[in-house]
Amino acid sequence: MTLLRKYPIHVILFGIYPVLALLSSNIHEVDLRVSLRAILVSGAASLLLFSLCWLVLRNAGKAGLITSVILVLFFSYGHVYMALRQLDGTGTMFFARHRVLVVVFALILILVAWRVIRISDTQVPTASLNLIGSVLILAAILPIIFHEISLQKQVDNRGSQVEKPLTPVKPLPELPDIYYIILDSYTRADALQEDFDLDIKTFLNQMKDMGFYVVACGRSNYAFTEASMASAFNMDYLPDLDPAIQPGNTDILPATALIKNNLLRRQLKSAGYEIVAFDTGYEWNQWKDADLFLSPTNNPFLNASIQPFERMLIDSTLLRIVADFKPQWLEGNKGTRRHSTIIERTLFTLNMLDELPEQKSPRFIYAHINVPHVPFVFQADGRVHTDVNYYNGERDYPSSEEYFIKGYREQIQFLNNQMPKIAGEIIRRSKVPPVIIIQGDHGVQDDINLKVLNLIYLPGGEDQLYPSLTPVNTFRIVLNTLFDAKYPILEDHSYFSKKSAPFDFVEVMDSGDCVPDVK
Repeated sequence: MTLLRKYPIHVILFGIYPVLALLSSNIHEVDLRVSLRAILVSGAASLLLFSLCWLVLRNAGKAGLITSVILVLFFSYGHVYMALRQLDGTGTMFFARHRVLVVVFALILILVAWRVIRISDTQVPTASLNLIGSVLILAAILPIIFHEISLQKQVDNRGSQVEKPLTPVKPLPELPDIYYIILDSYTRADALQEDFDLDIKTFLNQMKDMGFYVVACGRSNYAFTEASMASAFNMDYLPDLDPAIQPGNTDILPATALIKNNLLRRQLKSAGYEIVAFDTGYEWNQWKDADLFLSPTNNPFLNASIQPFERMLIDSTLLRIVADFKPQWLEGNKGTRRHSTIIERTLFTLNMLDELPEQKSPRFIYAHINVPHVPFVFQADGRVHTDVNYYNGERDYPSSEEYFIKGYREQIQFLNNQMPKIAGEIIRRSKVPPVIIIQGDHGVQDDINLKVLNLIYLPGGEDQLYPSLTPVNTFRIVLNTLFDAKYPILEDHSYFSKKSAPFDFVEVMDSGDCVPDVK
């Protein structure tokens, strides 16, 4: 108890708590390592601030109290500002402006500092803040620990599933590499034409000329990535894969565990395939334990650019003022640095895909590319947008509907310029004709969120493909073609659900106006 009353440990606790709290609330999305740099910087800055206060006051207790007050105001500023902005529907609220709010925060600091300086005994408030800080740290850390334990347990449970052995129809050296390329949020051709006035027939005909089958009426089985990928990788509908996936359950872990340890990967591994996976930026959707894990940087701590997690942290602090004025050090050249990690990861994946055929075979290659999903950073020719209106809205969305339409169109066009070249090089360099699947995991908007791009290059199995094929049957057909698998083809269904109720599935039928012929 003497330790709690005497030493202002709360300085460190309040310094790192906001980082841990942000990590805790986003633990489903991010790699734990992305928080390390922020924790070290926040902790070091807190100690430096405390040292400066101590040099002025020559009293550790008072210096600690003022330091913690500064930290609370610093880390809460962005939250308060955004809350006021959301309440300010008319744009006239006096306090919902930086020049006003920062003055209010400064006055609060001056008043509290004046009161602290007049305190004669700091032991009681020091002990109280130490206790509060400890409780906050514990409240932030426990969900992270429970998440990691629960995820690992569910991933391990997936490995106990009974699966039938695969019998190759050809000797192992003659089996093809299998490329599974996901273009996140890539919508189907007819929806692009109708909703975005974008004609992609030229691109689709390029792919057809190379031998790709265009699933012209293709749909995803689910409306969000976690469910869609879990179903595709396990070749079944989610309620049949895990009894925890049922209406009313809002815990997404059962779906993400099905991605981490899935039936397809185990089947191919047992058949002699090596697994190659690319960094996706999302912890739940990448396989770091693959035989070969490819990433532009294997250590986010050493990455010179500001990571998306760090950007979220900055936006929640007093640095929100600096971020909103977009200085060179934070945004980079005309706004491009803000999303440099996404840009780097996307270009790395696209550049590496056609290099893999020269490596050892057979391989299963999983590349989930977070384009054309927001943020809309790429122009059609591959240059990066310098107009931040393409990605400066809430959650990196464009600032207006006009920018949304233009930005999404350009990212589609960017991919349409890239994919024929990449697919052509993969086919040309492969000693054994490969299997290449290029799919959208879901669409882009609620009304067309289940209409997706689906292109399949499957030498020897073309006759099994059909216009309304959904991802749940994709690898059933692939395994039936390459192995004596005899997987029955399931009925193709598509289900919509909201993020707030991810497993409350509602079946959505196609309107019936899809035309299979794309020419």
